[in-house]
Amino acid sequence: MIKWQDPRLLFKVAKLYYEEEKTQSEIADIMRVSRPIISKMLQRAKAEGIVDIKIHAPDETLFQLEDELSRRFGLEEVVLAEGEEHDTDEVVKVRVAKCAADYVLQKLQRGEKISVSWGTTLYQWVEEMSPTKLEGVEVIPIVGGIGQFRFEVHANFIAQRLAAKLGASSYQLYAPAIVERPEIRGTLLSDKSIAGVLDLGEHADWAVVGVGDPYKSTMQRAGYLGEKELEELRNAGAVGDCCSQFVTRDGELCDTELNRRVMAVPLTKLKKGPRVIGICGGQSKAPSLRAVLNGGYLDILISDRMTAEQLLEGET
Repeated sequence: MIKWQDPRLLFKVAKLYYEEEKTQSEIADIMRVSRPIISKMLQRAKAEGIVDIKIHAPDETLFQLEDELSRRFGLEEVVLAEGEEHDTDEVVKVRVAKCAADYVLQKLQRGEKISVSWGTTLYQWVEEMSPTKLEGVEVIPIVGGIGQFRFEVHANFIAQRLAAKLGASSYQLYAPAIVERPEIRGTLLSDKSIAGVLDLGEHADWAVVGVGDPYKSTMQRAGYLGEKELEELRNAGAVGDCCSQFVTRDGELCDTELNRRVMAVPLTKLKKGPRVIGICGGQSKAPSLRAVLNGGYLDILISDRMTAEQLLEGET
């Protein structure tokens, strides 16, 4: 009977398995023992230090940054794209969008619901998505948006485009991102079709959102934010926005009439519902992203190396 604890035999089995890449069954035939005995010998070889397995990350510093960000902001997961200091925001956006597309395709399962906000980053994310077939998936917009300014970045278009990429179905939210008065918002929410879509988005399995700088945002270029609104946001200490809702540097929702005019799933409800994936890259967005992270509105972050380093450096 083989003395399976013999160091010489442990070395031989380990060499056959790890260097010659033979299967445990093949080694069992060579050694004339059962496969469970070979499994025990491989375990013993590791315990005795004959085998020393080391895992080498493709870029260990990037993984360390991801771990540090997860701990610092209480995130479930962080995925960072590579980047260089001289990269433009547009270059970073494409890299981050590609990472986000891969991530969602890995995580999203048949029959699940995924809600989406709006913006140029989410548009790029959908463009980077490889076509696939996920039966029963439903895509739901969680922010209003109608009008002619860059309709492709509106939540309705993004939901429709994503559904086409996934072989899924989508809903439409027929409301502007921001209405003129809070009472108009209340009236629109009394419409069952509008309220129903927002309720579906609030209770989805996943939500994908972008993060913006209120003073350099698509909302401003779309005409939702004039000088009056921008002054209101400055006075309220707004630093970032997510789902068209504005937050202070500490992540608190700004106490402004503007936030009460937004047609979207409230951030306070969103953080209690789906797993929220935030897609945001570019060093210029670091203060806005930090504000949203401080509010605990994201579960998963897809960003880039340079932005991550700024987030961990403290206030910028």
